Amino acid sequence: MNSGCVVGTDIWVLDGTTKSVEDLEVGEDVLIYSLHEGLTEHERISKISSSIKEEYLTINGDVTVATNQFFLRNTTGSSVSEIKHWTSAENLNVGDEIECLDGNDPFNRNPSSSKVETIQNYSGSINVYHIEILGREEGYFTEKYLLRETIV
Repeated sequence: MNSGCVVGTDIWVLDGTTKSVEDLEVGEDVLIYSLHEGLTEHERISKISSSIKEEYLTINGDVTVATNQFFLRNTTGSSVSEIKHWTSAENLNVGDEIECLDGNDPFNRNPSSSKVETIQNYSGSINVYHIEILGREEGYFTEKYLLRETIV
């Protein structure tokens, strides 16, 4: 696994507060968003690990991640409805719409979209943390955005 969030990234936990990714523990519940159910839920962390990355990105000055960290991106299909799919940070473009919290309310049942305004690329060693959610393939919420680890 080689995606992840950098030290200091805040993740929403079950009690409605945030914790830095490096302070999370296995067995702790974090808030997730189920695409299948269309709901904000919670699930237990099954594994946390860290690694050093040599390249990383900052999106909108808000979140710094490994280049292959996944964001939930909205695209407009041939119909009026929006199509949501997981896209790695390195494949995001300025102008893309990504899922985020509406008003920093982690219990909002309908996350909103935020336009990617800036993408900054960096080189150099940085420590990233990887979060695996027990038996789920859903995304977890940082303070603002919905993220997911590498898709297998």
